[in-house]
Amino acid sequence: MKLYPDAVAAFLGDPASGLNTPATKDGYRQVLRALQGDHPDKLVAEFTEKDLVAFVGRPHLSPASKAGSG
Repeated sequence: MKLYPDAVAAFLGDPASGLNTPATKDGYRQVLRALQGDHPDKLVAEFTEKDLVAFVGRPHLSPASKAGSG
């Protein structure tokens, strides 16, 4: 299963996600779509911690958006 759109749609549609507003869901959708875009051929089970750390630390993000900046 691909992270986007398959797993993302299931996640956003599940009340257990805790995401209630359309704006919040759209924000998560955009970020997860970008993550899949960085790894277009990966399936959900193939993503690693290294992939996520690299995604969060992308150089074009503003310093306030990067992990560890808050």
